[in-house]
Amino acid sequence: MKRVLVVLLALVMGAGLLFAADQAPAKWGAYLEGNYYLLNQDSQMALSDDGTGQYTEWYFSYTEDVFGFSMTGVSNSNIWPSTFRNMAGWYKLFNGMLKVTVAKPRIADYRPATYIRGNGVYTRLVNSEWGVLVQAYPMKPLSVGAFVAFPEVFQDWDTANAFGFGASYALDGIGTFYFQYRTQGSDEIGVAAKVTAIKGLPLLVGYRLKDLAYGTMDHQVYFSTQYVMDPLTLSLDVCFQYETAATFAAELLAEYALNKTWHAGAYIGYADGMTYGDLDAQGGFELEPFIQANIGSAHTLKLSFLLDTEAVAEGLHWAIPFFYSISF
Repeated sequence: MKRVLVVLLALVMGAGLLFAADQAPAKWGAYLEGNYYLLNQDSQMALSDDGTGQYTEWYFSYTEDVFGFSMTGVSNSNIWPSTFRNMAGWYKLFNGMLKVTVAKPRIADYRPATYIRGNGVYTRLVNSEWGVLVQAYPMKPLSVGAFVAFPEVFQDWDTANAFGFGASYALDGIGTFYFQYRTQGSDEIGVAAKVTAIKGLPLLVGYRLKDLAYGTMDHQVYFSTQYVMDPLTLSLDVCFQYETAATFAAELLAEYALNKTWHAGAYIGYADGMTYGDLDAQGGFELEPFIQANIGSAHTLKLSFLLDTEAVAEGLHWAIPFFYSISF
C-alpha cells in the first residue's frame, strides 16, 4: 500500500508541475549533510555517535508560488540514502490562506528550536507519518494546522486516534507563541514562547507533557537563549525533566568568528540522567572544541575533538567528529 501512496504522490507532483508551468520561476533545492567520527578511543573509524556507521542526509525540494514538494533520504551506513524518511507535496489555496500537505511530511511549524542543538522543545506536529496536514493563515500573525493520519494499513505503527493540532501567533516587538497537541504514538501537549522583546537577548521557554504509557507522565521544561557580542556568540540551553525522578541537562556554546570563513568555539555540557546532545541517558560531562569553515552561505565543514564521561565506569571517552553540509 505504501507503493500506491508513493505513486499517488508522484502523480500529484506531476500535476503540480504542469499547473505551475506558467507561474513564477521555480526554485530547486538540494543539500547533502553528514556527521560521523573520523576516529574514537576504540580506534574505530567512520562511525556515527551511536556506533551504527556514518550518518548522511540528502534533501531535495521544488518550490513554486502555490505548489511544492520535498523529500529526505537518510542512511546510517554510507553516503547514499538507504530509506526516504519523509516525502510530501503541498498546495496553497485562496491566495495562500490555506495550505494542504499530503503524504509523509515532517513539519515543525508549531514548535521553536533551541539555540544550540536546534532541539525541538517537543515532538514535531507531523514526524514523518503518512497523512494529510491542513494549515490555515487567517491573518498575518496567526497560523493553525491540523493533521490526520492515513488508516493503519499504510503505516508501520498504530494510527488509532492519530491526530495533531498546532497553532502559533506572532506579536510584533514581543515574540511568537506556540501550542501543540498530538496523539501519534502517545498523547503529548506542548506550549512555548520565543520572546524577542529584549533586543539582542532572545529567550525561548517551553514545556512538554507526554503520556508515556500506563499513567507515566514525562514533564520537560526548556530554556534557551543567545547573546551576540560580535565576533563572539554565546548560547545556552537548559532542560529539566521529571518522569519518575528529576533530571536535568545544560549546555553552553561559545563561538568566535575569526573572519568571514573561519569560526572557532567549544561546547561545554552536563547531563544528569537524561539524553542530551552527545550524552546518553547515563549523563556526565562533555567538552567539544571545534573549528568550522563556512564556505559562502551554503557550505559548512566542521572538525571537533569530543571528550565525555557519559559512562564513568569505562573512563573518559574521546572522538574526532566531522560534520559537513553541502548545498547544490
